[in-house]
Amino acid sequence: MSLTGAFYCIIGLVHIRWSGPDCIGPAALLKVNWFMSTKLYLGNLPFSYDEDRLRELLSETGEVVSLSIPTDRETGRRRGFAFAEMKSPEDAEKTIERFNGFSVDGRAIVVNVARPREPRGGGGGRRDR
Repeated sequence: MSLTGAFYCIIGLVHIRWSGPDCIGPAALLKVNWFMSTKLYLGNLPFSYDEDRLRELLSETGEVVSLSIPTDRETGRRRGFAFAEMKSPEDAEKTIERFNGFSVDGRAIVVNVARPREPRGGGGGRRDR
């Protein structure tokens, strides 16, 4: 029995691709290709780091496709973490190896693969008791 095309499945943070003429799904584990995500989480950042400084730092290990530094809704102050998307999985891996635990302005930053955003509760409407 053979399947045409390829099937993609997300398990945790790793994408698995099944393909090939004799592939019959998960049983064909010899044909599994692993793809690392290119989106990274950067934590414990100094509040003084803006997008330009962070982009300059990360560009040492590869091309930065996008960069996001969340800010507090009320104060507008940076929250001390960021998300960066690197051009390739190899660039992402180099960035993790180079900068995870790296000291920036006296702070050991955390760099790892970003987890998918979890669903959040809805609404926020009034609950009568």
